[in-house]
Amino acid sequence: MAAHVLRLRAALLIGALRGERRVRTLVTLAVVIVITVVVCSAVLSLDDAPIAVARTVIVLGSGALLLGFLVGPVLVGATDQLDPRRFAVFGVDERQMPWILALASFVSVPSAAVVSVQVSVCIVAIRLGAPWPLAVLMTALAVLSTLLAARIGMAVNALLLPERRSRELTAIFALALIVIAFPVAVFLASLKWDGEVPVAVAALTGTVGLTPLAAPSWFVFAVATAVWAPRGPSPC
Repeated sequence: MAAHVLRLRAALLIGALRGERRVRTLVTLAVVIVITVVVCSAVLSLDDAPIAVARTVIVLGSGALLLGFLVGPVLVGATDQLDPRRFAVFGVDERQMPWILALASFVSVPSAAVVSVQVSVCIVAIRLGAPWPLAVLMTALAVLSTLLAARIGMAVNALLLPERRSRELTAIFALALIVIAFPVAVFLASLKWDGEVPVAVAALTGTVGLTPLAAPSWFVFAVATAVWAPRGPSPC
């Protein structure tokens, strides 16, 4: 059953490139690829920044990313192609469906973008002193949390909101603001901090980092900060 769902998921992705809206799909795919490359390059450029700056940018960016995946499906009315109710007619074992659908959710363009960004975060965390096993574990947790947030958002959209409604342009702009503009603004602002994070921004980072929005990123950079913390004077 798992193999069948994965093949179905891949067929849906390929079919989107052959439909009537092929041009728009290809343009959207190109935009997503470009944005992903730009974001990954920006994240990787933080490997020589002070840990406090890197932590602030990545924690706030991770929080915005997860929040965007949570509210995005509700704002734009995304249809969940992996809705468990779609598979009820096949008489499948309902106990196996959650992990099968969770595995199939990795086969998508947004999932690939999330994995790419989080791998870049993992690389930066390791370069700044975080133990690589911890960095890899927190990266996996961050990816799973983001994809789970997307599944929750699509479930809310399917259960509570009408199937057909207009996709407000303002909603799309709001989603772009959350997912793209806010992290980019924080990154550009960090270029003027001279290695010192403003107190208000540091407080916001600490608050966001203690929530499920960005807990994995906050934790791994907290460990990196502890590793590179100045040692006290030697007793000798």
